[in-house]
Amino acid sequence: MEQATKFQKGQLIVELLVAFGLASILIPTIIFGFIAGSSGRVQQEQRLKAIGLLKEGEEAARNIREADWTNVATNGTYYPKVSSGAWSWGSLNPDGTIGDFTRTVVISDLTPSDVSKKQITVTVSWNNILPSSLTSTFILSRWKNLTSSLTTSGTLINQGNGDWCAPSLTLGSVDLGNATAQSISAIQNSSTNQVNITTGTGQAAAGFTFVDAGLTDPAAPATPSATTAIFNGPTKTNDVFTEQTYAYIATDSHTKDVDIINLSSISGGAYSEAGYFDSPNNGNANAATVTTNGNVGYMTIGDMLYDFDLTSKSGSRPKKDLDGLQLPAPATKIVAFGSRLYISTTSSTYQLVVVDTTDPTNLIFYSKPVATPGKIHVNGLSGKSLYVNSTGTRVYLATAASGTLKEMFVVNIDETSASYGNTMGSYDTNGMNPTGIVLVNLPKVIIVGAGGEQYQAVDVTDETNPSRCGGLSSAGDINGVATLFTNAQRAFSYIITNTNSNQLKIIEGGPGGNGSGGGLTAESPTLDAGHSVIFNRMDVSSLTPPGVTAAYQVAVSTDCSTYNYTGGFTTAGGQIPLNINPGRCFRYKVTFSGPPGPVSTTVTVNYSP
Repeated sequence: MEQATKFQKGQLIVELLVAFGLASILIPTIIFGFIAGSSGRVQQEQRLKAIGLLKEGEEAARNIREADWTNVATNGTYYPKVSSGAWSWGSLNPDGTIGDFTRTVVISDLTPSDVSKKQITVTVSWNNILPSSLTSTFILSRWKNLTSSLTTSGTLINQGNGDWCAPSLTLGSVDLGNATAQSISAIQNSSTNQVNITTGTGQAAAGFTFVDAGLTDPAAPATPSATTAIFNGPTKTNDVFTEQTYAYIATDSHTKDVDIINLSSISGGAYSEAGYFDSPNNGNANAATVTTNGNVGYMTIGDMLYDFDLTSKSGSRPKKDLDGLQLPAPATKIVAFGSRLYISTTSSTYQLVVVDTTDPTNLIFYSKPVATPGKIHVNGLSGKSLYVNSTGTRVYLATAASGTLKEMFVVNIDETSASYGNTMGSYDTNGMNPTGIVLVNLPKVIIVGAGGEQYQAVDVTDETNPSRCGGLSSAGDINGVATLFTNAQRAFSYIITNTNSNQLKIIEGGPGGNGSGGGLTAESPTLDAGHSVIFNRMDVSSLTPPGVTAAYQVAVSTDCSTYNYTGGFTTAGGQIPLNINPGRCFRYKVTFSGPPGPVSTTVTVNYSP
């Protein structure tokens, strides 16, 4: 009996130990379960709130985009808020902090970059019990499609009886005497209607110093006839420039660097000298170039530029700027336009220089480009010749031949442009060493020279991509070129060949069609969107009258003053290149071709704000 009682007491102790062991396992589990259940409900509630804030942030970003694309155009971190009943961007405090939550909207670029789209990342984070966050990433695009119409009109006139892209020598030649002409200038006399093609010898002492080939201006298709008059000075001529009643020749004389010839004073077929200018350079250098602008003449000798007074043309003409202006290198061509001189030089660093002549007594380099005022580099070879367009916004520059570099350049000289001095486009003459360049009446450049194809017609309708459209080599090497669109509505280029007979040759140009084609290039009015937008597409909604064709280029501007045209659009229209977007303002340029008469076109432009 005593033994049984002892056994029962031991069993009770074991049972207690087991109970305590089970309790130590189960009670914490039960307690933790209660705690976890409670915190899980809190986390779930916070997550649900965070999802609501995330979706609200997405919609806020879309609404802000819809109000104006510029609201999402700049990368950064933003905090949406409601202001005056509309979504806008606020600050971290208080707009980014919403109770226990922080909400951010990060705007960034796509990879690769697309100016019409932005990547949006909305993040909602909280740090109650456990740090947590939710993120949503999506893309916003410029979604509105607005349209505006721009109408351009004008009058087509006959632009010539020939075809610039199919040149020929069928109009014959003019003999300038026993000398090789090196320089040429062309002007139509407003009183007599005679076309004066003036030339000067410069490669040999033989022959006349100056020859004026006076051409008639008959209606097409008659061939102009010529009479010649001379000025027989004791020197060679390196350059010639002609006004209505006077011609100016740059000579190799060291006492009369520039001779002034009176074209209204002729006896026995010979002109007389009116006056002259003798530069301070009395060394071995010869006058190289000459031009005038109003009552001031300009000439270069060696690496110096001088100007002289032309209020009178007689006798020795005095200097204006007593010191002159030293150029980077000797000049090869000088052109005056407004208060600027554009000069091509033999410098390998600066092939084109620009001089401000606002004060003729103090010649200075123009203030642009900012990095190299008045000095423009294109290819590292010497400049040979240049031509300035009728608006003074482009220089067409020819440089020496190269086996690896291009030789013709379209240079932006628009003084309102941020890209002043930049090369807009270039062209390879493919073995020809240029001697002269002109822009003719249609958007074509004629460039001439020695070797290769010596006469080349270059289409610059798309100035970013000049391309050959025709040429000839039957004339041989060419020393210079000039151009005129005459009163008879005929277009000509005049070339002087590297020969000592029949040196002057006449080439008729135009759009083709034997005089039935007119031409006109015009710019549209400006479409101002008010702020930066993406211009998507242009469509031609009308072109009148029937039978007229048109080629279009487009330009997008950020400052509404600088327009660089690109593209080759037809009446089918097309997408506006993304790489010229975005911008605030839009224009198009149209080149009409067809029968002479009134023309008009309307272009519809689609854009996204």
